[in-house]
Amino acid sequence: MSLYTALFAIDVPHYGTTTIEAPTPAAAIETAKTLDPADLCDDPDWGNAACARIVSINDATRCHLIAEDVALDGAFLRYGGRQAFLLCEAAPALLDAVRKLTAQAHALLRGHRGRH
Repeated sequence: MSLYTALFAIDVPHYGTTTIEAPTPAAAIETAKTLDPADLCDDPDWGNAACARIVSINDATRCHLIAEDVALDGAFLRYGGRQAFLLCEAAPALLDAVRKLTAQAHALLRGHRGRH
């Protein structure tokens, strides 16, 4: 029987509020962007935890990694902000478009070969 060490992680949203005094809504937004959420968000919302995952499992006997980044709830971490989110959202439509263009290209090539 071997021993394994499993490292798990789950992301729990934390919420916090602060008051911002500013002359305009745009100024309030710019001021808010300068604040560090880690200093403000101390109210955990355990009921909405997400991105449960096995970070890694190591074989403690043989000292080697046997698994890493195993999603447990279907969520995943993605950096890049709104632009990366929009690209992820567009991926199925983009894949469909590429498949259609590829099929059209194959059909054209088959027709072209038949003319010689």
